[in-house]
Amino acid sequence: MTRCFIVWNDCGVGIAEDAGSNPALSTLDEPCTSRIFKTIWELKKKGRAEATLLGISKRLKQLAGETDLDDPEAVREHIANKKVSNSFKEGLAIAYNHYVTVCAYECA
Repeated sequence: MTRCFIVWNDCGVGIAEDAGSNPALSTLDEPCTSRIFKTIWELKKKGRAEATLLGISKRLKQLAGETDLDDPEAVREHIANKKVSNSFKEGLAIAYNHYVTVCAYECA
């Protein structure tokens, strides 16, 4: 059985199969990870810079670890109550907006 992993690194986001011996398993559920990858892939197809993709993927991964990305109200509340600067909250909101936009096409 081949295991696939979403990889966040300096080059952006990708999928790795059996990434070395004893790779760390993701704490994110499979559908969420798949939708994050799909979001980044769609942005890449639109010509977004690699640095932009990396930032968005990191923010989405962080949000996914802290709240349920499939519950927009929970994400909104989580971002609003987070003890960080307003500019960081804005970055989280922008990243989540990309996620919701891509997933809206998937769920429609």
